[in-house]
Amino acid sequence: MIAAAQAAGDVLVVSDSREVVEFAARAGAETIAEPPPGGLDAAAAAGIVGAGKWAVIHADLPLVTPGDLREVVGLLDGGASVLAATHDGGTSLIGSHRPIEFAYGPASFRRHLARLPESKVLIRRAFLMDVDTADDVRRLLA
Repeated sequence: MIAAAQAAGDVLVVSDSREVVEFAARAGAETIAEPPPGGLDAAAAAGIVGAGKWAVIHADLPLVTPGDLREVVGLLDGGASVLAATHDGGTSLIGSHRPIEFAYGPASFRRHLARLPESKVLIRRAFLMDVDTADDVRRLLA
């Protein structure tokens, strides 16, 4: 995922895992530690501080390519906000030019869409297929 993201632009990895931060730094990504109390909402908020345009994409999307992310960057460059859902209604990607209150968790896509109703919604297998469970791995391999 880091290589795909680097092909599309600057990369910042936010994690509470020392191993993940070290891996990302070795791969050439900028890193910051996830702030307490942690969680996806806090990590995403920390990652966009001071950014003009930004995109939050999760690392559990094995089918995402540099082309997918260049498309996102192109939409952001054109002034759009961008959203993509996972197969189970989560949010795999969110990007904009303005800060928002993140709302990750079950069915987060609907909450994020309510916060950015003007968003371009991307329906791509690469963004739908996140890997959180053994069933997700089986679905990916099928």
